Amino acid sequence: MSNRIGIQRIPVVFGKKALMPMRIGGVMKYIKEGKGKLKYNKLGIAYLRLNFIPSDTRTQDIVLGIDPGASYDGFSVVSNNLHHENINTEHTRKIKDRMIARSMYRRIRRSRLWHRKARFNNRTASKLPPTILSKLIFKKYVVERLCELYPINNVVIEDVKFDHSKSKDGKFFSLVEVGKNTLYAWLKTRFQLELADAWQTKKLRVEIFGEELKSKDIQKSFFSHCIDSYSIISHYCVSELVNTKVRYLTKINMVRRELHKYKAMVKDKAKFFKYSKGGVKVFFIKMSKPSKIRVKETDSKSNHGPWSYTYNEPSECLKKFRSNYGGTIKIGRSKHEGLIGKSKYSNHRNEVLLNYRRQKLETIK
Repeated sequence: MSNRIGIQRIPVVFGKKALMPMRIGGVMKYIKEGKGKLKYNKLGIAYLRLNFIPSDTRTQDIVLGIDPGASYDGFSVVSNNLHHENINTEHTRKIKDRMIARSMYRRIRRSRLWHRKARFNNRTASKLPPTILSKLIFKKYVVERLCELYPINNVVIEDVKFDHSKSKDGKFFSLVEVGKNTLYAWLKTRFQLELADAWQTKKLRVEIFGEELKSKDIQKSFFSHCIDSYSIISHYCVSELVNTKVRYLTKINMVRRELHKYKAMVKDKAKFFKYSKGGVKVFFIKMSKPSKIRVKETDSKSNHGPWSYTYNEPSECLKKFRSNYGGTIKIGRSKHEGLIGKSKYSNHRNEVLLNYRRQKLETIK
């Protein structure tokens, strides 16, 4: 079995070009001399950004191994002599619930358009399901962020194949298999792609580590998912040292348009925002409409003028914006026996109806 080590080298970047990783001692020397600065990319990986033009920008071949799965993906970066990085990604499972909620809100919104003409059938495009598309976008994102730090030339991915002969009439399939051709076509445009079968992955894993080390129960471990992504590219690495350090990533679900989810929770105006394109926060301040004020120019008792008109400036009205009925909602329980737990609007409405009934009874008497 191979020896296990931690991280040894730190990626180096000059401009927008990724260079070969450097030892930690050399990185600290460049930082002290002011020739570089230590930074972190969006995956949380530390790298050295050079401040001077390097004398040599030649790079060696670096290979990326990908082990796709239904809920977890494994990524490993390997060069000729070193095992650089391991990433274990976890796919979100809330896409289906969010799609159901979106269709519900759309149905409610369209129910108000009863006068609209019937639409034609425009659901004819061949698109990927939202869950598969979310996984595909996340995989592309991780590969692009790794390419910013490592000069990756080759990609080896495990080709998932479902045995359709065992299914009834070929009706069953694997969700991991859906969308793989789209991913392969995108990888071929940028790298030299190599496919590996599942039996080849298992054979290499048993030769290097032994079959007993494969564990699916331990999710946060190198031997759960990243062991396969490293095994399929192990023949590219001459060294027997294995980096067992794993970086775990989960996709952030940014809510861009569902402002109703935040409206009831907001108490401070600085916290009411939405995410625009690129993850930029856009803050909202609800302003009142400018109202028109009429003032009589003379002291005449005539109602026909002359008048002068002014407009008051808009003011913040977050309290009104957060309420359901355009006013303040009562917080807590009401002391009235018949109106316990109701809002001020319903209290006012009931009082008006009660007074109207009393007036009617008095006139009858």
